[in-house]
Order: sequence, then C-alpha cells, then structure tokens
Amino acid sequence: PARVATGRRRLADGDFQIGFSEFDLPSGRHTVRVVQTPTGELLIGICKNPCVDDILLHVETVLNDSDFLDAAPDELITDLQSLRADLQQKIDTHGRLASQSELDDIASDFNRQLRELSEKYGFADLSFAPRSGGYRDPGAIDDIADFRDLEGLPEFMLADASTGTVARIDSNGVSYYGRNSTLPGYRFSLAERRAWFSHMKANGRLRGLDNLGQAQFLSHAEADALIQAWNAGPLRRHVILYVDRPTCPNCQDYLGDLLGELGVERLDIYWRNATNPPRTIMAR
Repeated sequence: PARVATGRRRLADGDFQIGFSEFDLPSGRHTVRVVQTPTGELLIGICKNPCVDDILLHVETVLNDSDFLDAAPDELITDLQSLRADLQQKIDTHGRLASQSELDDIASDFNRQLRELSEKYGFADLSFAPRSGGYRDPGAIDDIADFRDLEGLPEFMLADASTGTVARIDSNGVSYYGRNSTLPGYRFSLAERRAWFSHMKANGRLRGLDNLGQAQFLSHAEADALIQAWNAGPLRRHVILYVDRPTCPNCQDYLGDLLGELGVERLDIYWRNATNPPRTIMAR
C-alpha cells in the first residue's frame, strides 16, 4: 500500500468510512475502503481515485459553506447545484451494481466539469483534490460527538473536565481524531512528547517553558490530531481544526510553535457555540 490510514467520516449517502488503504497500479492510484452502513453492515469497495462518493461529499460541503455562498456569483452556485443534481442522477441510474470502471469514469468527468466551471467564472478551483485543503465542514462538531460514541468515550460536557477533549483535522482526504491524555485510547506516549519538547527547544521554540510539564499543549487533543495528520503526510499551509472544548490558554500560546515545526502557516480552530469563530493561530 502507498498509504494506510484509519479514520471516520460521513460519506455523501450517510454511511461512515471507517478505514482505507491506498495503493498504486499501472492504471493509477486506487483506494480500498471499509464502510459501515447505518444498519451496521460492513462493506468493502475499491475505486480509482477520486471516488464518486468523495466528489459528491466535497460538492455538498462546498454548497453548505457560508463563505463560498457569500463570495460566489449566483450563476456559479446555480450551475454547481445543477452539476450536483446531475451527478446524483447518474449515481442513482447506475446504482451500486454498476461496474467500478463506469463509476470511475463518472467521477473523473464530473471533476473535469468542476474545473471548467471554476475557470468559466474566474473562481478558485472547485475540483476535488485531497491535498488542496478543501472547505470547512459544518457538521464536524457533530461528527466528533459520533466519534466519541464509536470509541466509547464519555459524552462531552463543558463543565466537566473529566469528559476530556476530542479534536479533528482533515488532511489528504482522511479525518484524524486527537484526544487529550486523560481519555482512554490516547497513544501519544510520554517518550514521544519528551522528544517533541526537546526538538522544539533545540530549534529555539517554546520560549519561557523549562520542562515538559509546562508544555501542557503537547498532551492535548489539538496537538495529538495535528501530529497524527503530519505523521501520515505533509500538511497544507492552512489547516482547519475542529474541537469540542474551547482551546485552552496554553494551546493558544504554544500551538504556533508546533505549527512552525509542522510546516503549517495558519490554523483556524472551530468549536461549538464559539463567539466570532474561528480562533486563528499563526506559526512562529
């Protein structure tokens, strides 16, 4: 496999992708995915990248993005809605029994139309590209609650610190979920945190911190999600992070140092009921 990852994200038809691997064939890169349906059934599928479900979910996300709707011409929005309806009709017509090559052709053609539509209106490229950054997902906080349920983690309560914190980052088409060190399943070891602390101090970062105990952010969900995603592959310069608990002062003060190590220039953080979101942290 070229890349193997586990994660959980909602697909366009309401199913959940819970794991995948990518591998290269002479005809191009392909993805094998394990999908859990709402009834609990597990399905395994293979498609040539990009998959139809990926593109349909991408378009749904774009059309629910308030920033896009504010900036885009009405004609572009109308044309994009028509393209989405056309793609959905093709999927419904062919059904899940269609040959995978046929679905791959539909996906590639639709992605081409997205690029042409972007050029027609002189707008940013709207085509699906996992490494390009994508758009903010309005359902991400609810998805974090679903992830807690799937992992058997306590239900989040703002006034109860024992319920911990869970964060999510989307990178290269995968959702990475971080959790703080008090929650079950936390895997960022003490040795790894010490190594990161020493490395960052050696690079002139973390000024004012003398020991790992003062670098609380390294044991928090935000850093866990960021480092998981970075370990899987290069991060884009602008990263969006979702978290169910407001980011603490220690994270606000020192996540910028971590961003500098990871090659990220800007981090936008969203949480439920935040005032004037996002909270933006710049690398330093």
